[in-house]
Amino acid sequence: MVEEVTIQEPQVRFLPLDGQPFDLESSLFSGQAFRWRKKDKWYEGVIFGRIVRVREVEGGIAFATADDDADESPSRLRDYFSLDLDLGEVYSTLSRDEDLRESFDRYRGMRILRQDPWETTLSFLCAQNSNVLRITRNVEDMCRSFGRPVSFGGNTRHTYPTPDALVAAGEQALRDLGLGYRARYIVSAAERVARGGIDLMALRDASYDDALDALTTLEGVGDKVANCIMLFCMDKPQAFPVDTHIRQILRERYPRARRVKSSDIRRVRAWAQEHFSPYAGYANHYLFHSRRLEGRS
Repeated sequence: MVEEVTIQEPQVRFLPLDGQPFDLESSLFSGQAFRWRKKDKWYEGVIFGRIVRVREVEGGIAFATADDDADESPSRLRDYFSLDLDLGEVYSTLSRDEDLRESFDRYRGMRILRQDPWETTLSFLCAQNSNVLRITRNVEDMCRSFGRPVSFGGNTRHTYPTPDALVAAGEQALRDLGLGYRARYIVSAAERVARGGIDLMALRDASYDDALDALTTLEGVGDKVANCIMLFCMDKPQAFPVDTHIRQILRERYPRARRVKSSDIRRVRAWAQEHFSPYAGYANHYLFHSRRLEGRS
């Protein structure tokens, strides 16, 4: 049950949800973001280059961040949590699917975040052949080593490193943090962004196909990673990352999907995008999160 509180603490403000369903914990810990930590009743992350603390309260979100961000924080948080999206419409459109209805009931209010494109690209370059715990450790180590320190409420953390900072650090420094072969891909992407070879923020306004083509020119970014990036930061609700979990789910639960060769990721993805249109990304994330937690239990 969501706590009912009166916002009286210094620096704590309130963001109303206007009746929209919202599940903070599922949104933050469903495998799309890797820098949030739970501390007592609060969740702390580093977004917008600042430490931000949030928690669910009756009717909305209580949040606290640095005073110099007072005017921009509410609108930025609304954007970050995609509160402009009518989640009820997503549920209504996809609820013809029984498996999805069960996931919607279990994790009602889980939202796909709208993160920073550079940070999301870094995170999912770290995510290849990995797991959430290792990704979290790799990302945090990289931020601590090459990011800018930021403080709030007596706590210091670090921002994501800039492309220039990672280029200057070089591949070996990232390998020393345990990133392995992923270090090469990270430095390569940093060089492309730093030199203006790709504008990740501009891809939010590009078509799905154009964004996919651009992202897959980055070394180490294939169809799955590109779709993760597009889904979690680029306003592409049709993006559908295909990994082992998703392939298994589709083959187990959707007889028509079995006609598609499971090793052909692009064909599997295209089938799912048509089947779950126009919110294939939400179908993907609810199915993925449900399977991941089932496996954990």
